[in-house]
Amino acid sequence: MYFAPITAEVRTTCPYCGVGCNLTVHAQDGEIVKVTSPLDHPVTNGNLCIKGRFGWQFVQITPAETK
Repeated sequence: MYFAPITAEVRTTCPYCGVGCNLTVHAQDGEIVKVTSPLDHPVTNGNLCIKGRFGWQFVQITPAETK
């Protein structure tokens, strides 16, 4: 039996600096798979800095990967 993956999109604000960029966090089966920014956001216009775009990967690092 095939079960479709559980997906979610959550809008939030980036915590890395004081600019206040909006993020859309895309998750599948309880793990973040990518982060985007809305095209209509007046600050980012759909673009993110390196921390906003790839910082989510740090959240999912297991302790074994840090050694």
